[in-house]
Amino acid sequence: MAAGFRAIVFIFFVALGSFWQAHAEPWIANRYAQNCAACHAPGRINVPPKDRRCTLSCQGCHVNPNGGGMRNRYGAWNQQRWLRSFKSKMMRDLGTPAPLEKQAYWSKQVKAYSAYMAKDAKRKDHVAAAKSLMKGVKKSKKREIAAKMSPHEDTRTLKIVDPPSKFYDQYSNLDWLTIDAKNRGELLSRMPVDDPYRQERELPVYVSGDFKYLYGQLERDADGVTSSTDYSFFMSADIGARFRPFDWHKFSFVLESRYLNGPANKNIEDGFETEARVRSAYVLVDDLMWNTYFQAGLYRPMFGHFNIDHTSLAQTLSGLDMRSVYKAVGFGAAPNVPFFIFNYIQPMSNSGYSQDEGFVLSGGARFVTFGASTKLSYWNTEDKTKNLKKQMMSLTAGATFKDFIFNVEGLRVERDQSGTVDKGSVVTLESKYRY
Repeated sequence: MAAGFRAIVFIFFVALGSFWQAHAEPWIANRYAQNCAACHAPGRINVPPKDRRCTLSCQGCHVNPNGGGMRNRYGAWNQQRWLRSFKSKMMRDLGTPAPLEKQAYWSKQVKAYSAYMAKDAKRKDHVAAAKSLMKGVKKSKKREIAAKMSPHEDTRTLKIVDPPSKFYDQYSNLDWLTIDAKNRGELLSRMPVDDPYRQERELPVYVSGDFKYLYGQLERDADGVTSSTDYSFFMSADIGARFRPFDWHKFSFVLESRYLNGPANKNIEDGFETEARVRSAYVLVDDLMWNTYFQAGLYRPMFGHFNIDHTSLAQTLSGLDMRSVYKAVGFGAAPNVPFFIFNYIQPMSNSGYSQDEGFVLSGGARFVTFGASTKLSYWNTEDKTKNLKKQMMSLTAGATFKDFIFNVEGLRVERDQSGTVDKGSVVTLESKYRY
């Protein structure tokens, strides 16, 4: 008797709305740590340290500072312009930003600088010589020129999908090291109309949707008889919205719903009828001094190294999967390299959801150099309805080297239920290669 198997499996991701509702994958921060244009238009002028928002932590790209769920406008910029293998208008992809030297807002400033420095107003080479001439322009004059030149066009783009990183790294433009914007006009002079800084302040509402469909076909050949089994089904759907009810961009109300389905349910409508859950519902006040925030409501606290594979051993041991949501109050800060998040968890009134009470603390740092990162997380909760105490500790580290991205996590879990203690540890290695 001879038997053969052949399986074909595809997962299709379809997104609707103003941007994708991407999952939290920490390797993305390692990958784009050295690319300043991965989050905003090239050529930023910096602001004083207490007003800076630049961070490689989760809140750099996601609405939820704990990571996961819908992206903010900085994350949307990254997804639409960088997280793709090809450009598709149907999928709302946008062109890769051109280097600073190709941007209209930069060319206008260069002309203004060089005209100011040129000894002879009739010189024809003042634009070409602008870079060397700019070194002699006083900071006060640069601010004066920049404040009068707020862009009125979108970011110029390239046709190629993946240009060299050297066009956008921290050495491609050093103004962020030497100039602190003294007024809003100067700051906006390097921000085109479609820059996420502007959009975060101009859009009172934006929504997102993420839909997954798995196509699977298994063929079995036994004794010359071929049989086929269909494993295709609508896996899940996430739909979210962020509301800013006041003319103050720092206050937001966020709602996210999740619909889950299993392989036994083949109809499309089963994806919305089988299991509907709250993914998150919270109030957020963020972008405060030193990039601090406060949050309260229903959400999943940051812990450890998140993996979108809900069947991974680490997620199985920790109990944190695609259904995890907690009632919590939290605060944190991400002033550039370091970050920390504290969440106090409370029991929920609905017994079908978490009854845990305790706290979760995460802290670490993300660096530009080698895209290096490290994080320590501690979880301490108790479910009195089950007489269950749970303590977990996670230590993660990651980096990127050329086209390789590495992350490693050591996870320790201890459960005490009615005096019976279970302990376990798992080490997870994650590597990716760009080609």
